[in-house]
Amino acid sequence: MGIIKRLIPSDGKIIYKRLPENDPKVRRPDIELANKVLKWYPKVDLENGLIKTISYYKKLYNLEK
Repeated sequence: MGIIKRLIPSDGKIIYKRLPENDPKVRRPDIELANKVLKWYPKVDLENGLIKTISYYKKLYNLEK
């Protein structure tokens, strides 16, 4: 089960499509390079970032239960 399906329980099906040209998996950004050059590193891990994003959109669209 993917992280999104775990965080947003749904009966909906996942539809896989070809990634767009500018998708991070295609571009492969290098966080270590950003850290070295810009002294920048993410402050929030992926799961917590997704939880915050989901919460934001639930509030934005009045979907909180």
